[in-house]
Amino acid sequence: MTSKSNYATTMTNTYTAKTRANFEKFKDELISRANLHSNKYDSIILDGKLDPIVKRKIKNELKSLGEDFNDASDDADISARATSNITEYLDSYKREAYNIIKLNIADTAEGNIVKKEIERYADNDGHKAFNIIREKWEINGKDGRIHLADQALTDHLTDGAANGSLLAMTAFVETMLDLNKELENTGLPSETCAAHDRGPA
Repeated sequence: MTSKSNYATTMTNTYTAKTRANFEKFKDELISRANLHSNKYDSIILDGKLDPIVKRKIKNELKSLGEDFNDASDDADISARATSNITEYLDSYKREAYNIIKLNIADTAEGNIVKKEIERYADNDGHKAFNIIREKWEINGKDGRIHLADQALTDHLTDGAANGSLLAMTAFVETMLDLNKELENTGLPSETCAAHDRGPA
């Protein structure tokens, strides 16, 4: 049902979860590439639905297998006549879109928080995964971004350094300082930032 030949899964603009500008570049590239795929994953990602052209193609395939749609045009009609077949296609496309999104989230403290969140709440559904990311940058996106940075810092401190080497400790401290910098002047209680600054007990 899916093919990677006309959709490169590794994008130029991976999602870092750090800035709105990064999100916009990630979104634009994701949707553009998804639209170029023969299964039109942009419709899956943005609306959670099959693109009308793809739907027609699936109907024709199923008709050739003996399924009678009686020229049904909308999702409800299709669902009533061939629920299991359409669901199989739709679920497959949603999983593919989910995996493409997940593969293009940066392997950083912030990115890993997003990955955990979509693993927990997106149910292998590219539309749900995209909405989880998009909601971070809506009108309340600032609060969502602050929460993301705070959670990333908490997880970073909980995980600790990879080992006791100078390189690992330096990387640990630099990441902690970067995350603390993002939380400066955010309105978080001063004791929260101070606790983060002290690092792990």
